[in-house]
Amino acid sequence: MSSADEQLVGCGSAALWDNELMTGRIKSVVRGQGIGYIRDDLGRDVFFHKGDVVNKAYNDLQIGTPVKFDVIEDSVSGARAQRIRPIRRAK
Repeated sequence: MSSADEQLVGCGSAALWDNELMTGRIKSVVRGQGIGYIRDDLGRDVFFHKGDVVNKAYNDLQIGTPVKFDVIEDSVSGARAQRIRPIRRAK
């Protein structure tokens, strides 16, 4: 699939997913399978794979970790988060 083909069409409509400043929290992480789910700020759940987490931060993710991410339409799993970046809180 080309990058042009990977344009978001989440759940049948690109308007359902706004890729600018997508934020949410980790809902679940299944370490043995290398997958998880993010609940976005609008209450929608989106699948992710550990390879979609930047800077190898997958092992740092915990339930409730705030994250920024993009969404693409994946032919296997539907909407999928990618370029997931934990949000670091200022101390």
